[in-house]
Amino acid sequence: MSAFAQPVQRPGLTTGAFFFASLLALAVGVLAFARAQSARPAPAQAAVTWPAGQQVAYSAHADKHPEAADIHRCLQDKGPYQTWTNGVDWFFLCQLADGRWGTLIADKEGDLFYENTAYVKGDGGWNRVIAWLRDACRATRFVSG
Repeated sequence: MSAFAQPVQRPGLTTGAFFFASLLALAVGVLAFARAQSARPAPAQAAVTWPAGQQVAYSAHADKHPEAADIHRCLQDKGPYQTWTNGVDWFFLCQLADGRWGTLIADKEGDLFYENTAYVKGDGGWNRVIAWLRDACRATRFVSG
């Protein structure tokens, strides 16, 4: 038999053991990611109640957007004009004093909404906001009932 026809022994893990080790590492990574996602930071202030009865805990992250305070005030004074959801995120729309549409995005746990952020999408025009909700967010209008 020539040297080219002889099987070569590779040192280290066999293919099956390597696959199992890779699968185990993936599972540990997924669990660590899930735990990090569930560790919700404390709200920036106590939850507030909007006119329609929603309880919302605002986040400090939203304050990075200059219009966030106006969106909070609009929702606290008038409540959301419309509510949309994609099954995970909730989108609350409110028309600001300058005519633009602001959006507060939140997660829901039990009866409490936890704000992720609040801002005006693009130019704040109604058609742009609705297209963004449908196309990018895959959201549909929520109607309680």
